[in-house]
Amino acid sequence: MRCLPSYWGYKSDLKKLRRVFVYHQQIFAALRLERFPGLSEDHQHELNDLFEHQERAGSLTQLYYGLASDLIDGYISLAAHHLNSIMKTLTIVASIFIPLTFIAGIYGMNFENMPELKAPEGYFLVLVVMALIATVLIVLFRRRRWL
Repeated sequence: MRCLPSYWGYKSDLKKLRRVFVYHQQIFAALRLERFPGLSEDHQHELNDLFEHQERAGSLTQLYYGLASDLIDGYISLAAHHLNSIMKTLTIVASIFIPLTFIAGIYGMNFENMPELKAPEGYFLVLVVMALIATVLIVLFRRRRWL
């Protein structure tokens, strides 16, 4: 399944076209500079036209190659920005839940000598502490405009 934009192949195609046009330019430049028997002045004028057409086509392929490069760079930049946004969200969620998971892991152990386990309000006290930690982290992230 190909999810890349279609202009990825254009860059290599334009590079090949540019190479072909450069070869043609060199051929017509050589034909233009040398006088061959049997070529009249009209033919020389046509050789000049062909050389100019090849030169124009070569410069256009160079221009389109640059445009394709810019499009690819823009696409990569947008994809990286989107990935950074996702990673930021995952980091914030992890930053909120890691301390809560630590507390839950400590109180999930089967120890008898934990004073909070014998207290009747110990369960609710731990829940309030966990809610307080999550709330403080959310407020902190909002003040820093990460959320």
